[in-house]
Amino acid sequence: MSDPFDSSIRINAGRRKPEGPAVKGDGTRCGGCVTPPYLEVKGQHRCIASEGYGSDIESVGCIEELHLQGLRLGVRIGRSRGVSEQRHVRRFSGQVFAPADALNQDAVILSYLRSYPQSIQVLTEGGSYTINDVSFKTPIRHKHPVETYGFVFQTPRHTFSWIVDTRYFDDLASHYEGDLLIINVVRLNPGAPLDHLALSEARSIIEQIRPRAAILTHFGMTMWRAKPWELAEKLTRETGVTVIAARDGMKFDLAQLKDDKIQALP
Repeated sequence: MSDPFDSSIRINAGRRKPEGPAVKGDGTRCGGCVTPPYLEVKGQHRCIASEGYGSDIESVGCIEELHLQGLRLGVRIGRSRGVSEQRHVRRFSGQVFAPADALNQDAVILSYLRSYPQSIQVLTEGGSYTINDVSFKTPIRHKHPVETYGFVFQTPRHTFSWIVDTRYFDDLASHYEGDLLIINVVRLNPGAPLDHLALSEARSIIEQIRPRAAILTHFGMTMWRAKPWELAEKLTRETGVTVIAARDGMKFDLAQLKDDKIQALP
C-alpha cells in the first residue's frame, strides 16, 4: 500500500491579520482563540472572529491545519452574506479530531454542525488514532489555557512530529522525537505571561531531539519583525540541524529526509 506521506506536506506560517479581535497587544495573542488547534486541511491559523461574512469560506473556530496529501482530517463550514443558514452550510465527508473542550462548554464545534462529518473523535493524552493509512498519537497534554495536544505522525518510511501551542516544560522534547519536527514559535523572547514557546525554547527542543529537519511556524508579531527566515538560518548554523521558517503555501518533500541537503519547495 502506498505511503500517504510519500510526496509532501504543506504548512503555512500561521500569519494573522493585524486588525480586529484576532490580534491583541503585541500581536502574539489571538483574541478569538478560545479553542485549541485541531487538524483540518492545509496549514494556516484562521480565526472566525477576524473574518467577516464576506469570506467565501470560513473555518470553525481557530484551526491549525496540516495537509495530508488529500486526506481531510476536519470539517470546514462555508458562509456567504445574504444566504439562509439552511443553504450556506456545506457538508463534507471528513473526520474531525478535537480536544474535549472544543465540544463541551463554550464549544466552537456547534451542536448543529456535528452531524456533518462522518465522525468526531475526542483527542486525549496518550491517545492513538488512525484514518485510512495514516496513524498518529497525542503523547501528552500541553500546558496551555485551553486543552491542546501535539501530534506524532508515523508512516512506513518516516516519523514526524508537531509541537503545537504550549508553555515550555522540562520533558516536552522527549515526547516528539522524529525525522522532522514542526514547532509553533509564537514569541521571539520568553518571559511574557503567555503560554507559548519562544525562539530560545524552540532551539533547546531542536537540540534535544536533533531531527533531520525542523520547521518553525505559527509566528507572532515579534517573530515576524525579527525576520524568521534569518532566525532559521542562524539556528541552522548554531545547532547543525536544518531549520526552515515556514511561509504560506510552502511544501516540504519528505523524501529529502534521506538526502544530505534539505530545503523547502517553492
